[in-house]
Amino acid sequence: MGKTYKFKWSGNVTEKLEKVRAAAVKDGVDFRGDETCGTFEGKISGSYSIEGGEVTVTVTKIPWYAPWSAVESGLEKFFSE
Repeated sequence: MGKTYKFKWSGNVTEKLEKVRAAAVKDGVDFRGDETCGTFEGKISGSYSIEGGEVTVTVTKIPWYAPWSAVESGLEKFFSE
């Protein structure tokens, strides 16, 4: 069972994506993709797409012990403005 989240983005998408990528790698996440879409895989896995000032993140795998509220908080840390 997966969940999808949407976050607003503005400004330079390339710069923001590089910050997200660096934070993800620091946390041991394999982050692949570009300014339009990509995937991430680690304790939490899924995909993202960026369009029209909004990033859509679909989570496909989380640890059995992680509540969705914690997952959402972590995603906000990475993807929100």
